[in-house]
Amino acid sequence: MSAWTTPVQFTAAKRHVCDWCGERIESGGKYWRWRWFSCGDAATCKAHPECYSAMIDAADDNGGDIEFTPGDNQRGCNCGYERGCARCAEIEAEDAA
Repeated sequence: MSAWTTPVQFTAAKRHVCDWCGERIESGGKYWRWRWFSCGDAATCKAHPECYSAMIDAADDNGGDIEFTPGDNQRGCNCGYERGCARCAEIEAEDAA
């Protein structure tokens, strides 16, 4: 059984790494932070706002709880790099603009 603290949004005073996508959270950037606990283990988790939103969507689709490996997801998406994902295509188009 896992548990976590209430996520809180911060402005980064230094660089961090997003646990969802593995990309940098730059100094001055917004991010969400919470603590996660499971079977005697504990971790501090950090995520870009768009990655936190994708994570919440994935959790909602799975009954409220998910497991993931840090850095295994596209920034802001929860498709697992599924080919033809509309959300990833939208993100890539925004990045190219």
